[in-house]
Amino acid sequence: HEFDISTTSGSNGLWATLRHITPAGPLVRLELIADDQTAINVDVARFGEEAPWVNGDRLYLTPRKLDVFLEDEA
Repeated sequence: HEFDISTTSGSNGLWATLRHITPAGPLVRLELIADDQTAINVDVARFGEEAPWVNGDRLYLTPRKLDVFLEDEA
């Protein structure tokens, strides 16, 4: 998923709690849990030796791009 990540709230986003950080080659996978208990995985570019966040941090996620899929009523 493509999100902008911040520690301050914005508009059109949601709060989530960081549960786990996993290095994955040139990316880092963030596993988060939204306030409604939805699991969210976000891959971000590696940020050097140390991540700017730690497990348990509250992060504000704002979608960069939204894809909406409507159910076919056929």
